[in-house]
Amino acid sequence: MALLDFAGAAAGFSAAGWQCEEWAPEVWRYAPRPGNAPWRLLLSVGVHGDETAPIEMLQHLLARWARAAGELRCELLLCVGNPAAVAAGRRYLEQDMNRLFSAQADRRGGEGARAALLRGVSARFLQGGVGPAIHLDLHTTIRPSLRPTFAVLPENGPEAVRQALLAWLASAGLDAALSNPLPSSTFSAWSAGLGAAACTIELGQVGRIGGNRMELLERFTAALGTLVRRPIPGPAGGGELACYRVTRELLRTSEAFRLLLPPEATQLPLLFGRRSHCRGRQGRGARADGRRVHRLSQSQGGTGPARRTAGGAGRQRDGVSWSAGPAPAAGRQE
Repeated sequence: MALLDFAGAAAGFSAAGWQCEEWAPEVWRYAPRPGNAPWRLLLSVGVHGDETAPIEMLQHLLARWARAAGELRCELLLCVGNPAAVAAGRRYLEQDMNRLFSAQADRRGGEGARAALLRGVSARFLQGGVGPAIHLDLHTTIRPSLRPTFAVLPENGPEAVRQALLAWLASAGLDAALSNPLPSSTFSAWSAGLGAAACTIELGQVGRIGGNRMELLERFTAALGTLVRRPIPGPAGGGELACYRVTRELLRTSEAFRLLLPPEATQLPLLFGRRSHCRGRQGRGARADGRRVHRLSQSQGGTGPARRTAGGAGRQRDGVSWSAGPAPAAGRQE
């Protein structure tokens, strides 16, 4: 049973002259007539099977986009990362799929084979077109977070498009962004290595399908609706984003390693420390991804993390100017 109605949406897209292809189970490409898509967007959900809010959101958007396909200005590749784990209501069945996106990754088992398939179709999509490409890999967190919505961005993507993506994240209402210059085996890091501006986006907490508080994602959903209607990627309005950067990592060399946190600890409690805790000094914290513990820098002095703004000027931190020009008037948002 299909998790998203990709085939049903294809009827609406096809009526507007789009080409619709199923590249793999739960992976569909939607492409407008040649010349009508100056950029490409890969949207992935369900890489972790228990993170269902992005799946519900994409189902909602897919139906709306199919009815208004003539207004869209980008080529789309939409996929459910780990359908078997989603169907089972589990994070993963054998291996954490979001640690399998590298050429050296384990191909054994269902998740290994699925990750290999996704590496292939994403490479075909991101390297086979013209114009800039963006990959948004949508997730939710296991624990509560002091920053409920945040993005993790590999630093090896194209800088100009990456800056446009940061401005869009601010306009979409995200609380924070973490820039990671270190190698990683996540889906978004894989796409960045293929030349896309990519990020992993955390949209609140894990919940069951039908039990997610979708009203909390209304601003992000609206911003996505505006993004796909733009001839070039960019912000959908104003906003501000707290920016952090990984500065070094501690490698886990033994399976006996454990990162111990009390049950009441929020997600990434030290990474996203309150601004009053880092006043006048470099903030520090740690983030565990299953294989590594990352050491973080919140800012290079000042009173808190760097702030990324959309629709206005921002500050400069870590040698990067976090400024964006005025955003164009937003179109209809869905």
